Amino acid sequence: MEQAPRFERLSRTFAMRRATRLRRSGIGVVCAFVAFTGLAISLASPVSAAGDDVGYTSLQPARLLDTRAGSPTIDGAFAGGGALGQGGVVNLTVVGRGNVPTTGVGAVVLNVTATSPTASGFVTVYPYGAQRPNASNLNFVTAQTTPNLVITKVGANGQVALFNSAGNTHLVADVVGWFPSSSSYTSLLPARLLDTRAGSPTIDGAFAGGGALGQGGVVNLTVVGRGNVPATGVGAVVLNVTATSPTASGFVTVYPTGTQRPNASNLNFVTGQTTPNLVITKVGANGQVALFNSAGNTHLIADVVGWFPSSSSYTSLQPARLLDTRAGSPTIDGAFAGGGARWRPRPGRCREPHRRWTWQCPHNWCWRSRAQRHRHQSNCIRIRHRLPNWHATTQRIKPQLRHGTNHTKPRHH
Repeated sequence: MEQAPRFERLSRTFAMRRATRLRRSGIGVVCAFVAFTGLAISLASPVSAAGDDVGYTSLQPARLLDTRAGSPTIDGAFAGGGALGQGGVVNLTVVGRGNVPTTGVGAVVLNVTATSPTASGFVTVYPYGAQRPNASNLNFVTAQTTPNLVITKVGANGQVALFNSAGNTHLVADVVGWFPSSSSYTSLLPARLLDTRAGSPTIDGAFAGGGALGQGGVVNLTVVGRGNVPATGVGAVVLNVTATSPTASGFVTVYPTGTQRPNASNLNFVTGQTTPNLVITKVGANGQVALFNSAGNTHLIADVVGWFPSSSSYTSLQPARLLDTRAGSPTIDGAFAGGGARWRPRPGRCREPHRRWTWQCPHNWCWRSRAQRHRHQSNCIRIRHRLPNWHATTQRIKPQLRHGTNHTKPRHH
C-alpha cells in the first residue's frame, strides 16, 4: 500500500504524456477497471498448491484448437480444420496436451473465442459423450470476435465438445488450467437457472420468462438445490451470465443475496448487444445470489457450470474494485484510482483473430517475465464497446511504466 501514491503520480504523468502524443497521432486510449472477486485459483507459479483441496493447476496458456487455415496449435492437432457450420460440433481432445495430464483430470479451464461468424449465434461447451445442455458459453453476432472463459467437465476420451448454433464461425481455444478429479471443485453439465425471456425454459421451470430487468432492478436467484448443485454445503457457484437485448448501455453486478451491493461489475453491455461472462460468486442468504442491472431494460440468462463447497480452501469474496483508471472513479481503498487512460493501438495494427478494424488488442497483456509474455488473448476490445472477460493469471500483474518498445507496444499473434 505504501507504493500506491508513487504509482498514482507516475501513472498520471505517464498517461498524460502518452495520451497527448497518441491523440496527436490519431491513436485512441482506453480506460480499465478490475474487480477482485476472490479468485484463489490465481497462483504464484504454474503448479498446483500441495495439499490444497481445490487442487487447481494454472498453466502457461496453450492453444489447443484453431480452425483457421494456417493457424498453428501447441502440437499441430486440431489446426486449420475450417469454420464450423450451423449445428456443427468439434470434439476437442484436452488431456495430454498443453501440459494437461493424460489422466486424473476432472475439468479444464479454456479461453474460447468465436471469430469471423457469418451469422449471430452462440457456442456451447460441454463434456463429450453427454447430451448437449440448454446453455451457452459465449454469444456472438455477425463478423464479431467474441471470447469468454469456460470451465468445463472433461468427457469421454478426454474430450470436450464445442457446438455452434448458427452460420459458420471459426473457433479458437486456449487451455489455461485444470482441476483434478479429486478436487473439491465440482464441475457440472451446464444447467440453465435463469432466463427472463418469454418462452425460454430453465432446468426446472423456475426463474423462467419473468421479463426484462429494469434499471436498478435486482433478481434474487436461487442457485442451491438446482441443476445438480446440492441444497446444503455450497460456498460458491460458477455461473455463465449473459445480458441480451439491452435497451441502454450498462452493467450487471452479481453478489451474495443479503449483502450490500459492491462497487463492481461482472459484465458490461451496450444497447442491443449480447454479452456473456463467467462469474464466480459466493452464495448468500436462502441459497441465492443477486443480479443487479444498472441501466435500461435487459434480459438476463444464467447457467450454472460448477460449485465450491463451504469447506473448500477456495475463498469467495464480496467483489472489491482494486483498479479504476477513470478520473473520479473510486477503488476499495483509494489506491490505483484515476491513474488515467492507457493507450490503444491504431486500427488495423492487430493481426488475426482480430480481423475487423473495429477490434483492437489490449495493451495490458499478462506475462511471467519481461522476456516471456503471454501471447494468448484473454480479452478483446471493440471501439465504443465495453467487453469484460474473466481472467486468471499464474503471476501477479505488476504495472510497467517504463518507456521503450518492450513496455509501450503490445505483442500480437
